[in-house]
Amino acid sequence: MNRVVFYGLVVLLICGQGYAGKFYTTQDRTKLYIERDQKLNWYEAQSQCAMRNMSLITLDSVKKFKQFTRLSDNEFCYNFPDSWIGGHGKRDGTYAWISTGYNFNFTQWERYQPITGGERKCVLILGNTYEWVSEFCSELRGFVCESLPILWETSRAMDKLKSSLETQKQEVDSFSNLTKVLQMKDKEIEELNNTYESNRKKLIEFECKKESYKCTEEKIRNTETEIDGIQNSNKDQRRLLQAMDMELDKLRKELELEKKTGNKEFDEIMAFVKEALEKQKHLL
Repeated sequence: MNRVVFYGLVVLLICGQGYAGKFYTTQDRTKLYIERDQKLNWYEAQSQCAMRNMSLITLDSVKKFKQFTRLSDNEFCYNFPDSWIGGHGKRDGTYAWISTGYNFNFTQWERYQPITGGERKCVLILGNTYEWVSEFCSELRGFVCESLPILWETSRAMDKLKSSLETQKQEVDSFSNLTKVLQMKDKEIEELNNTYESNRKKLIEFECKKESYKCTEEKIRNTETEIDGIQNSNKDQRRLLQAMDMELDKLRKELELEKKTGNKEFDEIMAFVKEALEKQKHLL
């Protein structure tokens, strides 16, 4: 029994903190004010919201509805009170939101709701099911306010603007870095141009030398042709010299032979002359 009492006190301490009128913030940073203790009719509730620069809450999407129910479950331990929200009936039987003037395009009506006709024109959200019912606007209930849509839309726009400015700043920083990179690339391009110009001059010199080499090669070929001609001429001259040497040897041999033959005849003639002289001497 004591344990049950203890747990009951813990629940009261934790959940009781959300009962007084208090500001809350949803996941999408929408600011809410939830009043449980002060009971007002729908018009007075809207007036209290306006005094806080707010309006009765607009639950015009599944996302907003789920964010609201999740927050209320966490803050009120599944003991959320019946409360006025910003829906109200129009003369044509449709319902609209007080903060935007737009007709309902998302609803969470309880079965057999809304009740058309009569004075039940203000929308109440039930704390136990979060379903909606149309109720007499004069009923006294708690209420839920939210920052005026134009304000939180402006806040969102400001957040987007801040994000955009931050992105632009990053882009500027990136552009600055890109400028530095481009400057470095310009220097590299300039160096490449200088290298290209130097190589172009070297290529021109090479082409000139190449032409010179062609001329030199042509001269070498002509010289080789002349040398071949001279060598061939030398071969002919060698053959001629050899023939002349052979002819000279032949002549030498003939001369030797003639010399030998001539000496013999000369000796015979000289002997004949001597003999004739001797005979003359004897005759004298």
